[in-house]
Amino acid sequence: MIYKEIKTKKARKQYILDLLLTDDRALWKGLYTIYQYQTEEEKDCEDTVYDNGVGFNALDARFLSSLAEQYEQNDKRIGTIGQTTALRKRLTKYANQLRIVADYKQGIA
Repeated sequence: MIYKEIKTKKARKQYILDLLLTDDRALWKGLYTIYQYQTEEEKDCEDTVYDNGVGFNALDARFLSSLAEQYEQNDKRIGTIGQTTALRKRLTKYANQLRIVADYKQGIA
C-alpha cells in the first residue's frame, strides 16, 4: 500500500498504528522521529518543558528519550526485545503525531 494513496487522515493514522504494532523497525524509526521533534532543551533534560503539542508527554519523556538516544548511539539498530515491547506499549499513542509528520513529508495537506 502506498501511503500517499490513503484518502483520509483517520485511515492514514490507522496505517501508521498498524505499522507500530507489527513492524519493529518502523516502531523504532517512529520513536526517533518523535524524538527529533523534541526541543533541544527537552532532549538535554529528557523531560517535557513546553506544552507545544509535539514530542513526548511528561510521563513518557525520560524513558522514550533514553531509548531514542540509545537508538541514535547504536547506529539506529533496534533495542532488545524487552525495550521493544515497552516501546510498543507507549509509542502507539503518538500515531497521530507520526501521521502529521508523514503527511508533511508526502506533501499531503
